Amino acid sequence: MKRYSLDQHNENYHYFLGLNRIKSDHTLDPQKKYLLPILKYKYNGFSVKKSAKLSGWSTAEAVIAYNDELHEKKVKKSDFIDDKELWVPYHLVLEDTKTNRTIPEEETIEEVANTSTKKAATLVNHESSAVKAESTINSEIGSGKIAGNFPIFGPKHARVPLKSQALKGCVYYIVSGHGGPDPGSVYTRGKFELHEDEYAYDVALRLARNLLSHGAKAYVIIRDPNDGIRSGNYLKPSKDEKCWPNLEIPRNQLERLEQRKNAVNQLYDYNKSKGYKYQRLICLHIDSREKDKRIDMFFYHQPSSSKSKVFTTSLQNTIRKKYEQRQKGRGYNGIVKARDLFMLRESKPVATFIELGNIQNIQDQRRILPEDNRQAIANWLTTGLLQKK
Repeated sequence: MKRYSLDQHNENYHYFLGLNRIKSDHTLDPQKKYLLPILKYKYNGFSVKKSAKLSGWSTAEAVIAYNDELHEKKVKKSDFIDDKELWVPYHLVLEDTKTNRTIPEEETIEEVANTSTKKAATLVNHESSAVKAESTINSEIGSGKIAGNFPIFGPKHARVPLKSQALKGCVYYIVSGHGGPDPGSVYTRGKFELHEDEYAYDVALRLARNLLSHGAKAYVIIRDPNDGIRSGNYLKPSKDEKCWPNLEIPRNQLERLEQRKNAVNQLYDYNKSKGYKYQRLICLHIDSREKDKRIDMFFYHQPSSSKSKVFTTSLQNTIRKKYEQRQKGRGYNGIVKARDLFMLRESKPVATFIELGNIQNIQDQRRILPEDNRQAIANWLTTGLLQKK
């Protein structure tokens, strides 16, 4: 049970006894195979939540963390993204309270009692101009039960339900890194290329949509007219991104930064003139380091701004707490520090700069490849932003 990280939950222990029709004082036979309280599902390559027929994002996050843990411990031979096998422990099935389904015995894992070197037996597959353009999205502060309809999110996600007014009167500028002629960091994984700008953009869209659903006013500064929020692990690269409102992104790096800074600052001045006092800039990037360098999500704040430091630290604390809740014992080493980056230095709103992981590292890639993980990042950041620091 310990080898499979099942020993911290009594539900797993009791279900193990029931599955194998043994009593608590039973001595396990090292030569005999036993059923483990783990279910296997076929990963559809798009969504853990849908593949395992889960009802909640939080459970999907926990399932991803569980599979990552077993892979790191070498209990599970392959990454679920590659072998398309999702393992779901019984205690997470119970946690997903809306499911309420029975668990057939044949869906569980068989394992020999001696877990020192043996592998799990085969499982049964379960198929399973900035200111001028502002007026066009002024419906971003919702009314009634609908925040609005926003084509930028794509046909499936354009309609945004209004969950609350918790962020009413708050303005957010979300800038995903690179875009247009600049893909940012690139990693080749098999026959696929992972481009930083595509994954940062998908998280940016999901975050913006979350904020709108809580009554905020949110601007997606770097925007793609075609992509919208996308499913799947591998996001097709493109070079047609534009800068708010619909400007071609220049090749020169300094010109690119000036362009997005100008868009943010013009909108900031406009919204300030309309009486909006709480405005925040969020820059999203994915770092590129040595392949063996795994990094936790980390943050930079504006060196000369105490508000930026408080804002950024609040987000980092939220991420730390989320890791403690979802992956107990994992630890979290994401830092917060000041850095004199162009967008932090030149932008008028209180700002934070977030690196989501190392795109060159296989383990960090699992943080951004599954659709569920990209949504989880957006959800966790939203939780922090709801504190309005």
